[in-house]
Amino acid sequence: RNKQKIPHRQEFKEILFLCNKMKLIFLLIGLALPLLEAGSSKQLRKLYWHSEGLEAPVLVRKLTTRESTLVEIDPVMLVRPTETSWTKRYDPIAKQAYIDVPVWLTVKNIEFALRSEISVKFAAVTDVTASMDPGSVYNAFGFVWSQGEEMGVLRLGCSDANQDKTGHVCNIDDLVESLSSGHNAPLRRVLLKAEVSFFNRPPVTLEYRLRLLNTRRPELEDYSVSSRDRKLNGQSILPYCAERLRLLKSIRINNGTCSAMVYEFDPRMESRISHLVEEPICFSADPISPESIQRDPSDQNRWTVALKMLIRNKNNEASLLAEVVSGLSKLGRKVKAGQVKWMALWRAQRSLSGALLDDDSVRVGELRLPPALSGSSRDGNGEVELHCRHEAACRSLAAKIQANPVNFWRHIRWQATFLVDLSTESLPPQCIHAPEGARFAALPKLSGSSLTSGAAQPGAEEAAAWRQVCRNPPATLCRTKHTADDRNWIVVQQRRSASLGFDRPWADYVRGFGDGENFWIGLTALHMLTTASNRGPGVNLRIQMTFWNGTEAFAEYTGFQVAGHEANFSMTYSQMSKSKSSVFYDALADGKGAGFSTYDRDRDRDSGSCSQTWGRGGWWFGACYKFYPNGLYPPGGRNLDWKYMKWASNKEIVSLSSVMMMVQI
Repeated sequence: RNKQKIPHRQEFKEILFLCNKMKLIFLLIGLALPLLEAGSSKQLRKLYWHSEGLEAPVLVRKLTTRESTLVEIDPVMLVRPTETSWTKRYDPIAKQAYIDVPVWLTVKNIEFALRSEISVKFAAVTDVTASMDPGSVYNAFGFVWSQGEEMGVLRLGCSDANQDKTGHVCNIDDLVESLSSGHNAPLRRVLLKAEVSFFNRPPVTLEYRLRLLNTRRPELEDYSVSSRDRKLNGQSILPYCAERLRLLKSIRINNGTCSAMVYEFDPRMESRISHLVEEPICFSADPISPESIQRDPSDQNRWTVALKMLIRNKNNEASLLAEVVSGLSKLGRKVKAGQVKWMALWRAQRSLSGALLDDDSVRVGELRLPPALSGSSRDGNGEVELHCRHEAACRSLAAKIQANPVNFWRHIRWQATFLVDLSTESLPPQCIHAPEGARFAALPKLSGSSLTSGAAQPGAEEAAAWRQVCRNPPATLCRTKHTADDRNWIVVQQRRSASLGFDRPWADYVRGFGDGENFWIGLTALHMLTTASNRGPGVNLRIQMTFWNGTEAFAEYTGFQVAGHEANFSMTYSQMSKSKSSVFYDALADGKGAGFSTYDRDRDRDSGSCSQTWGRGGWWFGACYKFYPNGLYPPGGRNLDWKYMKWASNKEIVSLSSVMMMVQI
């Protein structure tokens, strides 16, 4: 109240003024930070790191300020296995059987590939934890890692009493067998949570899925787009093309050795482009040079052979486009070259048939693309690498492929995704075209004349039996298969769906029944195929199976024979070939020496009727079985009771989603 009693009044006003000024500054900073965050998110990019085994998406975050541009890369969580990675171990204290999975959080090759940027580094990771998806029988026992290290170790395995809700007991040997065979389903169920700090800001928790990758010879391609078309979780970075592309025709190009899918625009679209063409992915007929076979620099115990792939590049795109235009003119479409545009190949994922998956001596890599030049054209052809255990194996494989490339390439399908770059009102400037279904790099030739090309001819008796089987009704059941090791087979049983029942009487199983998807060739035909052989008693039998978790398995037997009608078509064999089987347990042994039984003719070793009790399918029952390919087809993929298609694996019986039985000819 008495102003005279307040000392230094002028100094107090100045201090108050400074405080208010500082408040204003802090307020402005608080308003600017969200804007800075929004600005940095617009600079978020996703790069695709092309490398053997997988295209790994790499999320790159850029922050631009007045002083500098900062670029930070997300953790990559890559598994780079070697031939010795899957070694089982046991912790006697924790009573845990486990394997150590090497996981790379940072890979310097990526940072080097971004060296054109300013101040590139990986984001700071402060903690990593691991867990498994619900329902997985395996456990993630922890993630061993020290802050600042490039690589950590995921401990994955089984505890002493670990089973899922269906009673499936965790078996570390099954895990090792699955991963060693290239079936990585257990790893895909691992969820990693990482505490990551970007640009020295407070850490955030991000979730990652493991990716399998061999990081030799990486390349980077930038597919930056505006943040409007991107989800920040990395699931989608470009929109899919509008549904205004109509598939027109598959046109043969490259002098008829390759095909390209041509799409027509909706005529309402205002664009000078009238047709779009998918980039072709075909095998090259060029000779395999000796220089393409060399020791793998990343693994001195392995050799590689490089196979060329025909793709569009700067040298052939004009001639390929001319062939497309010519093909369209034959369809009555009078278009000019300027009205036809190529889609750019974004990525191509390959799937292998069981024949290539079963061959543990050879591994087939992903498609490698040369770097793109101006526009989307590339400098040279693509390449697929094959990995062999030694040099002689690679040279032998190269000779077989050179002699008959179709026999190899028809086992590989490509699922491609294309980038469409247009400027129309109906389509965004860039969008993704992902056609349904996978396509062959080569069209398979399954006729009888080509069945034995490039391989030893069957003996006269075998050929006669084969011709007789294929002439007799139902002749549609004659299916042939050629495996990558140059062996020829006749398919005698196949199940792929529930569309056809196998609960049939004796007469049907003797004669044969089915269609192109599900069939049984017949006991009479089996007797002829397995007894008319000049290779000794019996023939080789191969069983190929797919479990409902996606795992593929196979087993081979020597000396397989089916007797005649007078002996009730009894079955026997010499032995299970362990070196040519991916399973350890011989589930066929229970029926060895038994006669064939159906629900209306019982010849099994059980006191009752195995067929009548378990699904009414026909089989060589002991008491009763460990392998039942003719049981009821499992609905919904559940591991149901003994009436359904089954195979014994160690101490359990597992359901099958598909099965195929073949005899060698």
